[in-house]
Amino acid sequence: MFDITGKRFLFFLISEALILIGIISLVVFGLKPGIEFSSGSMLTVSFEQEVAQSELRQELVNLGYPNVIIQRTGEGDFFIRTRELTGEDKAALESALTARFGSVTERSITLWIASALIAILPVIMLATTFMTISKLMEKIDSLAAFSLVANTIYAPLALGRGSH
Repeated sequence: MFDITGKRFLFFLISEALILIGIISLVVFGLKPGIEFSSGSMLTVSFEQEVAQSELRQELVNLGYPNVIIQRTGEGDFFIRTRELTGEDKAALESALTARFGSVTERSITLWIASALIAILPVIMLATTFMTISKLMEKIDSLAAFSLVANTIYAPLALGRGSH
């Protein structure tokens, strides 16, 4: 058999070495925070005509957004993440995309509201179910106590053994 506890200091040393390597690499290379942890803008746009994701990416790079992240979300719909945009930058971006690809509709507000409603609906349903079950359990507990008393007192009487 392998003596794990006898060699615990070796295992502690290996564990500490791995932790030290991780800390050193974190200090040397650092972290690259995503847009969720750094400033940036997120847009959801919809095009009337068919637009390829590669075409949209190339156009955004040409407009000065080299680190843009684009995700297709549906037919002609794209989710765009880029550096932080001012109101003027956003308007200029929309007009440039309209000039290149035709009609562009920003759907951010509608999409976020719909996503929030879809996310909160199961929570509301779960809370309602939990409250209903809790109230039902209170009634079942009361019914169980009543049933216990009834069985203890009335069952012997019904069987004819109670008052002889």
